[in-house]
Amino acid sequence: MIILEIRDLNIFSRAMIKNTKRLIYLFVIGILSISCSTYKPFYAKSEKDWEKANNPDTLTLSYAVFLTGDAGNSELSPQEPTLKLLESQLYRIDTTISVSKKDTIVSKKSDPKDVIIFMGDNIYDHGLPSADAVNREEKETIILKQLDIVKDFKGKKIFVPGNHDWNNSKKGGLTTLQRQEEFVEQYLNNGDTFIPSGGCPGPVELQLNNNFVIIVVDSEWWLHKHEKSAVADGCTAGTREQLLSQIKSIVVRNRGKNILFTQHHPLFSNGTHGGYFTLKDHLFPLTAINKKLYIPLPVIGSLYPLLRQYGVSRQDLANKEYQLLKNSLLKILKDEKNLVFAAGHEHAHTTGFTHTGRSTI
Repeated sequence: MIILEIRDLNIFSRAMIKNTKRLIYLFVIGILSISCSTYKPFYAKSEKDWEKANNPDTLTLSYAVFLTGDAGNSELSPQEPTLKLLESQLYRIDTTISVSKKDTIVSKKSDPKDVIIFMGDNIYDHGLPSADAVNREEKETIILKQLDIVKDFKGKKIFVPGNHDWNNSKKGGLTTLQRQEEFVEQYLNNGDTFIPSGGCPGPVELQLNNNFVIIVVDSEWWLHKHEKSAVADGCTAGTREQLLSQIKSIVVRNRGKNILFTQHHPLFSNGTHGGYFTLKDHLFPLTAINKKLYIPLPVIGSLYPLLRQYGVSRQDLANKEYQLLKNSLLKILKDEKNLVFAAGHEHAHTTGFTHTGRSTI
């Protein structure tokens, strides 16, 4: 009896070892198949040869649009390299010698025709807290680093909300968002710069000139499952159907112009939100919480990426609500000429629908 039990246990142990090996093998295959996160530029097949497009020689740069996203995750000190580079591109530095020839006068000049767009997640991790919060000063510093760069910028300034600005998609997101909007617009004192306003979804149509239109949408409004603004709060759209209908109307009446459509969430991704993870994400998953936590957790570390592939989070493209947003917008935008789609979220700007033959902007 005891021998039989031991024999059965041995059989069970061998079976367990065999199954464990098989499981590990499957996980390794899984890691290899989903760890192909890439930071190289990705081009649709139809746009592979975009550099060879025959643009007229007479084209000149009429104005520039600067895009930056997820700036709220930048280092507080010293100045984050991306923001430093942005500042150097926004302004032209002129130096002159004073009449007395004793002093050098440095002045910054920017073009009023240019545009700067911050594409969401302006303050990590949960947006701007209340005035009495212990971390209020720290979070103000994060947004002020962005605001100070553009405060003297003469062109159009646009701040678009992201999921982190909505209290990281949690309850109280609407209040957190409106708090940031008030702070940004009071500091810049430059009119309506945080758009869409009031936690509304948009769409906001900005006619920059006779040939260039910007459409701004708050995509987190679509994905947010807690309190959010509606028509009764002054929004032009209070349902998803109304939002899509208004987007289509704006696109149709601006056909023939250059259109820039911007929101926080991309429609395509080769990064983590698209289900692509690096080997480091599988082996050292705790680095997602703290960059210094290099604790190897093979196999176990792959559970998180696998779950994300199944769309557990509304912030990932595999999620059914996100898929509905993506497919609904693609139905409206994908065949439009002269349209550029720009988004943040993935910590690498995402642009799409850049058709050859459009005018230089």
